[in-house]
Amino acid sequence: MSWGKAQVLALKAAFTALDNTNIDWMVLRNHQGLPNVNRSKDVDIGVEKVNFRRAEKAISDALLRTGFDRVMVQNFQYIRCLTFFSTVESTPNSIKIDLVDGFPFRGAQVFNFRLLYSNAYRDSEFTVPDLVDDAVMLWCKPLVTGGIVKARYLTEIKYAAQSHPSDFKAELHRILTPIWANRVWSRIEADDIESTINMMTQLRKSVWWRAFLTNPILTLRNTVSHIITELVRRTQRNPATLFAVLGPDGVGKTTFIKHFSRMLGDLQFKDENSIKIYHFRPHMLPNINKLLTGKSEVISEFNNPHSAKPASMPSSFLRITYYWMDYLLGYWINLRGQIIKGRTIIFDRYFYDFIVDPRRSRLSLPGWIVGLYLTLTPKPDLIFFLDANADQIFTRKQELQPNEIKRQLTEYRKIVGKYPNRFVCLDASKSPEEIAKKAILEVVLRLYRVN
Repeated sequence: MSWGKAQVLALKAAFTALDNTNIDWMVLRNHQGLPNVNRSKDVDIGVEKVNFRRAEKAISDALLRTGFDRVMVQNFQYIRCLTFFSTVESTPNSIKIDLVDGFPFRGAQVFNFRLLYSNAYRDSEFTVPDLVDDAVMLWCKPLVTGGIVKARYLTEIKYAAQSHPSDFKAELHRILTPIWANRVWSRIEADDIESTINMMTQLRKSVWWRAFLTNPILTLRNTVSHIITELVRRTQRNPATLFAVLGPDGVGKTTFIKHFSRMLGDLQFKDENSIKIYHFRPHMLPNINKLLTGKSEVISEFNNPHSAKPASMPSSFLRITYYWMDYLLGYWINLRGQIIKGRTIIFDRYFYDFIVDPRRSRLSLPGWIVGLYLTLTPKPDLIFFLDANADQIFTRKQELQPNEIKRQLTEYRKIVGKYPNRFVCLDASKSPEEIAKKAILEVVLRLYRVN
């Protein structure tokens, strides 16, 4: 999501609102240029955890006045993530603000708000960390929480280390065990800070042991709290993380998904690697034919998807059971873990297609049996049905005859009518950009709570 006028006005309003609360707060990392320019995906605001609710209320009220009328909240041990969405325009805007009391690693506090605030200073519209604290945060946060030190931060880190060597070294000794603090400092002195990225595993252990040796009771308590928080978080699924796209062959699903995934990534502050697209099934289990014969079977890719003969009823029952197991195991073993890590999943077709087009998968079963399996299948947060005139679809792709396309459209419409809260019907006769914008708006309106 680009940083535009809407985000600038919203953040200015948030800063003013925080000043009016009379609570201590500051902007952490990447504060240069704010509120007019943002070089990061989000804005980290340092606040004591006890003041999270007051800060959130002030920010939410301020952003609501600037048009950000939807919000998604995520909780971590010392961080509360607030993503706000505006539906004022046809294409929603978003802004992400994180309330941060520190950077913990599995219960070990690397920084906390009070420590940072004691060295902070007021810079124009807000308070910021001092030079060394800022640089050490830039260096250690991705190392202890995952990821790497971004190339654009290296210059700032090196400058702080060279201009304030004693303070920088003292900070390293505060957060790391002596042996690892000295090793890191020797790399920095040799102008080889990039190599510290390769020490990630050891540094994470060092951070925890340094905290434990400094305050064992507090560290153990925080570690237990971290484990409980993570277990609770894994039982919950954030909204707008699992989608499906349905429609007959030729309706434009692939093109729609391309545009939708790009817009959704912008909205959710995710890059292309954080959105995963699956065709039909999770594919946790191999195709049945490959399992039995060693030969591939991808019926959906046939020029004639109905070329294979339907299986017998006993064989169909085994097939639908096998496919259902793929959805069930695929979700809980694979997809769920990806979603927890922040990925968004989009399916091109889903289990509903077993009802609409059973011949594609060689099924010969009464609809109620397939429907029973459907009730036991993990459901997407939102399902998009691309609807269009059958003749129009046929001109795009001649895999199915017009009568078959009409039949499928009728079946899809029946399902949409049965589950109106789960489905969004989109006019596929419009341009891919138009229907993708419509889909994004529906995501915000249906899946994110009112601010």
